[in-house]
This record gives sequence, C-alpha cells and structure tokens, in this order.
Amino acid sequence: MAADAACVLDNLMEGLYCKGYTCKPSNFKIANFAGYHTAGFKISLEEISEKTKQEAAIGGRRWTEARPPATPREWPQKPYLKRNKA
Repeated sequence: MAADAACVLDNLMEGLYCKGYTCKPSNFKIANFAGYHTAGFKISLEEISEKTKQEAAIGGRRWTEARPPATPREWPQKPYLKRNKA
C-alpha cells in the first residue's frame, strides 16, 4: 500500500514538473491530497521537499528549470510564421 502511494506520488510530481510547475506550496497540497486519498495516509511536506532536493542533487531537474516562460516575448519564435518584408 505504501509502495503504491509512493508510485502515485512520484508520477504526480513528475507530471507537475513536465507541465512546467515548480515546487510551490500549492503543488505540495496536491501531492498530500493524492497521497492521502490513494493510500489512506498523509505524506508530509518534509518528505516531499527532501525527495525533490535529493533528485536535484543527483542530477535531476533543478528547482527553476521547470519554470514556463513568463510572457509571450520569452516564448520561442517560429521563423516559418514570419513573413519576409520585401
């Protein structure tokens, strides 16, 4: 049961990273909610934050790498959509 909850939590946190979210308190609340309702116990904030720090230390994603671009100016430009001015 604990292993199932750990697997669900790991997938959830990975999904949050892939969607561009960083480790914010709101994400910890989501993870706590998922852990609590899938296995019947609440995973503490300290365990989650420690796990993400360990992953960052061994070459995982850094805390700031998952930040999406803040404004449209920072978004990658698509050169094929630009028109040539002649």
